[in-house]
Amino acid sequence: MNYYRFQVEPITCDKCGWAGTGAETARGEGFDSLFEVECPSCGVKMGVCEYPTRQDAEDAWDLVPEGDRAQLRAQQRLGDLVDATRLKCANELPPIEEPSFTLTWDVEEREGSPHNWTVIRLGDRVIWSEVALWEDGYRFIDIAAILRERYGNAFADMEPTRASWDCLYGDCLAMPGIVDRARERLRETAREGQT
Repeated sequence: MNYYRFQVEPITCDKCGWAGTGAETARGEGFDSLFEVECPSCGVKMGVCEYPTRQDAEDAWDLVPEGDRAQLRAQQRLGDLVDATRLKCANELPPIEEPSFTLTWDVEEREGSPHNWTVIRLGDRVIWSEVALWEDGYRFIDIAAILRERYGNAFADMEPTRASWDCLYGDCLAMPGIVDRARERLRETAREGQT
């Protein structure tokens, strides 16, 4: 059932006969994508309800609270900005003439922007910049692949700065290892290509 419609539609407990709306039920155990619905009178499990998706909100927009609407609009604006600034293909990158080089993955604040920005540099030269997201380690891997496509084996490594760690790793304990393994693959490929 659509999460927002569930809040206002009538529901009845088959065991004790309690009747009310979904909003009046008790929440049981919660999971990644759903939660159990319990009768507030007798405690029996009445079913499950999925947490709302963006599509659920759009399908029941008239029932979505204004606070949720504002959050969804903000998420949409961020999504549009991410799409607009995202590196998509190798030909968006500038030429680099050095026979072998290491790039720096940094994160910085920009005046007038509420978002952090990932900045990839060769020394002081900005090679690419896009909106940074939380736990961006998989994006690090994606961008490294595009950089490898553009620069071949001359691209030897990409070193994250200390300032980038919060956005890059987030609170995922596995993420530093994931990024380190991606960097090791970059270095191995560069070494193999230069022999």
